[in-house]
Amino acid sequence: MSSADGTYVSDKTHYARLGHAAQNLLPSFLQEVLLRFEKPNRIYTNCSKNQFLSRRLKPGECARLSNAVQDGYFDFDIPLIYSILRNLHEPAVRPTRGWDHPIGPLVNEIEIGDDIERCRRSRNEIIHRGNTRVTNLELKQYFYTFKTIAERLEKFCGKYNNEFVMEVDHLKICCMDEATELKYLDDLTDYQEKDKENESKISDLELKLS
Repeated sequence: MSSADGTYVSDKTHYARLGHAAQNLLPSFLQEVLLRFEKPNRIYTNCSKNQFLSRRLKPGECARLSNAVQDGYFDFDIPLIYSILRNLHEPAVRPTRGWDHPIGPLVNEIEIGDDIERCRRSRNEIIHRGNTRVTNLELKQYFYTFKTIAERLEKFCGKYNNEFVMEVDHLKICCMDEATELKYLDDLTDYQEKDKENESKISDLELKLS
């Protein structure tokens, strides 16, 4: 595959960019959103008080909550942030048509909850897609979504100078050497395996609780 300037682009470079968005870019936006609702020095206590949420937290997530006092939210991923906001801040962050609706948020649905839902769905689509080869059109569509999310979350978080949007634009065109590309691809594989393992554990837990 060739880029617009004629240089060669690996078949998987686009997928690696999406991997970075799912693992780093979108989570960084939602970390800022979480800060608007929860102070890092209180989040462990507040999550522990919520029986539904505390039962479903994985050991690694509990450790991140505990470490937030010193480390902030820098290692909080989308599933964890999504769970916290959904369980602790209803109805302030509820999507227009509710959580887990069969159809994702529509173009005209732009509440904060809709963009939280978009981040979760985009992350899951990217990590669990069967084909690692991403076309130019697919990449363009994904980054259009990321940019519209960034524009709205900037305003919500009180950011200035297109801070989030510039990060999206940079990721779309930045040089990605082979080592960086392989790292993101390997990370995606790890995420896929962890998600499968976590889904199995959650199913077992729900069975026991029922």
